[in-house]
Amino acid sequence: MKRVVVKEGMIEFKDIIKDIDFDEKAQILKAISHPIRLRIVFAVHQKACNVKSMWQCLNLPQDVVSQHLAILRKKNVLTSRKEGNSVFYGVREGIDLTNIIAYLQA
Repeated sequence: MKRVVVKEGMIEFKDIIKDIDFDEKAQILKAISHPIRLRIVFAVHQKACNVKSMWQCLNLPQDVVSQHLAILRKKNVLTSRKEGNSVFYGVREGIDLTNIIAYLQA
C-alpha cells in the first residue's frame, strides 16, 4: 500500500487511487452484498465446492443457490470447473477477498 503524503494540510491521494479500478471493485461489492451471496463467497473462499454441497450446507433450496451462483458468475466473482457430473465453484483468481472474509469472521 502506498503511503499517504500530507502536503499543506491536504492529503495527496492521487497516486494511491490512480491504479484502482473503482468501477470493477464496486461491481464486485454489489455482487456480494446479498446475505446469501456473502455466505456462498465465504464458503468457496475456504474451498471450492459444488452446488449440492452448498445448498446442503446453507440449508437452502437448490434453485435459490443456483440463482445466486449465476449472479456471482455473471459479475466475474466466481469461476466454475466441471468434474464428472459436478460443477465446482471458486473465487476468481485475482480477486482478493481476504479482508472481507476477515471482516465476516470478526
